[in-house]
Amino acid sequence: MSTLESCIMSARTPFLTTTAFAVSSIFWLSGCGGGNEATETASDDSGAAATTTAGTSKAGDSTTPKKHYAPVQLGSGPDTTDTNGGGSTASSKPHSINDVIAALKPLQIVMGKWEGVFKNGGVGETHDWVWDLQTDKKYPALAVSAPDGNFFTKARITYDPASSKFRMETVDKEKVVRKFEGGWEEEPAEVPADDGKSFYRTFKLKLTEVANKDLSHRWEYVFSQQNNNRYQLYASRAAGSSSRFALRDVLGSQRSGTSFAQSDDDYGERTCIISQGLGTISVSYQGKSYYVCCTGCKAAFEDDPEMWIARFEEMKAEKKK
Repeated sequence: MSTLESCIMSARTPFLTTTAFAVSSIFWLSGCGGGNEATETASDDSGAAATTTAGTSKAGDSTTPKKHYAPVQLGSGPDTTDTNGGGSTASSKPHSINDVIAALKPLQIVMGKWEGVFKNGGVGETHDWVWDLQTDKKYPALAVSAPDGNFFTKARITYDPASSKFRMETVDKEKVVRKFEGGWEEEPAEVPADDGKSFYRTFKLKLTEVANKDLSHRWEYVFSQQNNNRYQLYASRAAGSSSRFALRDVLGSQRSGTSFAQSDDDYGERTCIISQGLGTISVSYQGKSYYVCCTGCKAAFEDDPEMWIARFEEMKAEKKK
């Protein structure tokens, strides 16, 4: 290389270095580099959504993630499903309806009709529980009808796998819709009966109304299953968004007629094809008979029999493994 060429290259080197630095800076600021932080969602012990930021806050802290916590809410996002008429608002995170049905299975002991009386002496009411698999097909539910209900005339309880919470929506006589969320106050258990052969199902499920600025008060309900034929509903009320609930009344309910789905035992050919409870209604498809446990399951089966039959056969195959 000649002396002249060496001088030219020496003069160009600072210019090229400065240009490269400027270009790389532009790319970094526009997101083509480490500036566009990746995030992932986790959850803490309280069930809140935790967003972890992969970026760093300062030099020397490259391994410490930032976490921003926000409550997990059904219907919080552009792809949510919001159903009316006793339905529930639920997150759109993909899940299997089998997950929802499995979570609700301990509750299906309430299937059927119940006669209730209030501890404070008010007029009693009748509850009629069925499976609801059609209002929101992504979120099957246990639905109750209480035409003369003092607290609600109908309610729908489902489960959200994304937040691991039970969700309930009620409608009262004034057509006011209320939304609840919660979980087990006492886990489901099988308690031996006096005869030493059979078992009773017990649990306590607490559901608290989500604060709503448009309502003057909110409710909290505890469904307390005493045994296969008796449960109590504790109704408490708080003013506005207060967290201090005061017990208003207790409804004691006794099962009317035959007991439905009393345990998770295999009922043989009388197993409900949908809930796996005790089948009480016969249905048929292409000349073959099956059983369902309630009118809700019957309606769902008739709507899509091939889907429910395929699911049932898969579950039976799994049990044989």
